[in-house]
Amino acid sequence: MGKVPLDVRSLGADLPTVVGHKMRAPKGAAALYVREGVRLEPVVHGGGQERGLRAETENVALAVALGTAAPR
Repeated sequence: MGKVPLDVRSLGADLPTVVGHKMRAPKGAAALYVREGVRLEPVVHGGGQERGLRAETENVALAVALGTAAPR
């Protein structure tokens, strides 16, 4: 990401992932694109974050770092 144009629809992938450390963001920062129609099951149950898929609190600092590092 950031080196060549990226169109997730043309990839045909169900779950492409962007990892932050490849863009000089901290390790642990990542983004997951979920193609429409793909159903996910939570690994840890109990929380309502991310539409019921996460039980932990989101790491806002890592999310901001990923957004800052992402090319525009």
